[in-house]
Amino acid sequence: MKKISSLCAVMLAIVIMVSCLVIPASAANSQVVRKPDKTTFYQGVDWMYSKSGEIILMKGGLNLSGTSISYNNKTVDYKNSNVGPNMYAKSNSGTWQAGKNTIRIYCDSFDGVYALFDVYFASVTKISIVRTPKTKLVVGVEWNYGIGKDVEMTKYDLTGTIISATYDDAATQTVEAPNACLNWSIPEDTNEVLPTDDTLYITFCGKKAPFNVTFVTETSQIAALTVLPPCLGEQYDDGDATIEARRQAKDAVRRMVMEEVMSRMPKRTLIEDNVRITDTIEITNSWITQWTEVRGAQRISETTLWSSQDNSVFVGAGAIIDGCIVTLGSSVSNNAIAKNCFIGENSTLTDGFSATDSLFFANSYMANGEACAAFCGPFSVSHHKSTLLIGGMYSFYNAGSATNFSNHAYKMGPMHYGRYSA
Repeated sequence: MKKISSLCAVMLAIVIMVSCLVIPASAANSQVVRKPDKTTFYQGVDWMYSKSGEIILMKGGLNLSGTSISYNNKTVDYKNSNVGPNMYAKSNSGTWQAGKNTIRIYCDSFDGVYALFDVYFASVTKISIVRTPKTKLVVGVEWNYGIGKDVEMTKYDLTGTIISATYDDAATQTVEAPNACLNWSIPEDTNEVLPTDDTLYITFCGKKAPFNVTFVTETSQIAALTVLPPCLGEQYDDGDATIEARRQAKDAVRRMVMEEVMSRMPKRTLIEDNVRITDTIEITNSWITQWTEVRGAQRISETTLWSSQDNSVFVGAGAIIDGCIVTLGSSVSNNAIAKNCFIGENSTLTDGFSATDSLFFANSYMANGEACAAFCGPFSVSHHKSTLLIGGMYSFYNAGSATNFSNHAYKMGPMHYGRYSA
């Protein structure tokens, strides 16, 4: 019995000794031959804190481009295409932290063997605003009155906002909205914002930068247009104050429109989440918002497609849209062409209809015919190939066959006369 116990003790000692001599699959057998191109990863760009306070990677993993690792005299490079073994990184400690992190670089070719390497997670120390978001916030658009006549923000789009973030390694990064860490807030010393206030803050990774805003309750420029005469005739002299006031009002409205456009215009084509695009040939310099569907369009250029989840825009087969705004619930399909047009809510352009420099307001339906410089109010309808709406104003109107609102007052060529008797 004692001999058996002694033999077991010896075998146990041998097992422990051998286990201590076994070297884990780590940097002892694998090493980094060429370090990654990027060894510093920035907060708000590459990583962020979750609500629970843990660090998560914003791009799903660390970019190991440029890395080469070696194991058993075999060197493997990071693949830049679909050819070659996969290479990825994990935290050596199991969790990420701000500052220095030791990572394990794995390669599929090495069967779980990894190389150790140090990278740095840089934190934001301060931010500055390069380009502000929209600064004139209109009641009923970006905000509404609350119960206490305070400001309740409804939809404030930061698209186009650009900030410069400085990090604890003295580097700077330019960040543009949309970004998961880029947001806005009210001043810290207040629980509410009033229409008379003029300051909001851009927030990024816990840092803030102020910018000035104006809460527009009503515009004196637009109010002036409502009280000025609808047209200027001979009864007004050139020196009449009304003419000058009207010119100023028009200039003010144009300026307001340009400010709105410039504050919202993205730098390049922007396609938001939950957009479906299939079999479409060309999309250039356009803004396509959530819930839009584009199926088989020929061209969409310099255009905004503005949808909502309950009222989406549809662009169908063969459609060509250049320089247009297509709003909630509208559709352009079946080889329709629209150039420099506004297409209002729940309007339809279809079946080869051609529209140029025209406005179509809510619930208009246009098919087969043509419109040029037409002001089509709500419920304007044209359904026949021979219709031409040009240089006119219409609403609650159905253009019958051969309707021709043309501004050409002359005719050329032979004129024929005939009689038909049943």
